[in-house]
Formats: sequence, C-alpha cells, structure tokens
Amino acid sequence: MLRMQHLCLMAAMGLALVAAKDCRKQDVDKGKTAGKQVYDLEGCTKLSLRNKGVDDEFAIGLADALYDSFEITKIDLSRNGIRAAGAQALALALKDNDVVTHLDLSSNMIGNKGATAMADMLSSNRRLTHIDLGTNAFDDVGGEKLAEALGWNQVVLKLDVIGNDLKDKTYITVNEHLEGRGSPPPPVANDDDDDDDYLDDDKDEV
Repeated sequence: MLRMQHLCLMAAMGLALVAAKDCRKQDVDKGKTAGKQVYDLEGCTKLSLRNKGVDDEFAIGLADALYDSFEITKIDLSRNGIRAAGAQALALALKDNDVVTHLDLSSNMIGNKGATAMADMLSSNRRLTHIDLGTNAFDDVGGEKLAEALGWNQVVLKLDVIGNDLKDKTYITVNEHLEGRGSPPPPVANDDDDDDDYLDDDKDEV
C-alpha cells in the first residue's frame, strides 16, 4: 500500500516537472495571421526573452497574450529595446494578474512614463514579489512614484531601481519601504543567475 502511494506521488511529481516550460522567443512568436502578430503562451510557466531584440510592438503583443495566460510566473525581458509604450501595455496587463511573481525589465528604456505605469500597476497587483527596473532611463519623476507605490503595496519583496538617474533620497525611500518584509524565497532550479551588464541609456523619453 505504501509502495503504491509512493509511486503515485512520484508520478504526480513527474507530471508537474513536465508541465513546467521555459519559453523562448521562437516558442511564443507565431508570426502574423490576417496582418496581426500572434503570440501563443499556452503551457509556458516562464518567459526567457533576455537580449532578444524585443521592442514595443513585441511587448504590446505579449501584454495582450498575458490576459489569457494563467500559468506564467516569471517574465524576463531584460536587455531589450522596450520603451514607454511597451512598459505601459505590460503594466496594464499585470494590474489584475494573480499569477506572475517575477518581472525583469532591467536594461530597457521605459523612461518616466513607463516607471509611472509600473507604479500605477502596483496599486492593484498583489502577486508580484520581485521587480527589476534597473537601468531604465528614468529619474526621480518615475522613481518617486515607485517609492510611493511601495507604501501601499506590502507584497513586493524586491524592487531594483539601480542604474537610473535617482537622487539618494529616492533610493533610501525605496529601501526603507522594503526593509523588514522578509527574505525572498529560495531560487528555483534552472534559473539564470548571470550578473546583468547594464546598458548606459539616456533618460530622455522618446
């Protein structure tokens, strides 16, 4: 009897491992249908699109697909060319999302408009725990909005804003809001732990 229970448990664990899927750009980009770009996120539990030439158009398409995705927990869009429009679309899609826990938008160019959109998103989202907005061409206009958002959002454990044109006061305020919120959960197996080589982008909004 115990052996049978053990086998059933192992089978269930095996199914869970098979179900997890780390999707790349070629997995989700299905080309155009009737002149419209199509993205398929079915089965994806993580999007790994680091340094894949993702621009605003691609980001907006991904944001649309996120409304119908109920499995993705981690999104890595770092080191791409996402600007304000792409960030605004992603923020809107994540506003009421209750699945995604990690969002990496570091080394893009979202500017103050994109940072403000992310801050607005945090006013509703209660699932995201880790957000990386490092080196994203915004200053205290966007930084202060993000710091303010952390005042009412108690779920976020880590918000990285290093590499932006922020005053020390803004950095300190962000860190004060995050202090004492508990340790982040242990890393999941197969996560990339590569150090980010941040891009040196201009803060001006385009």
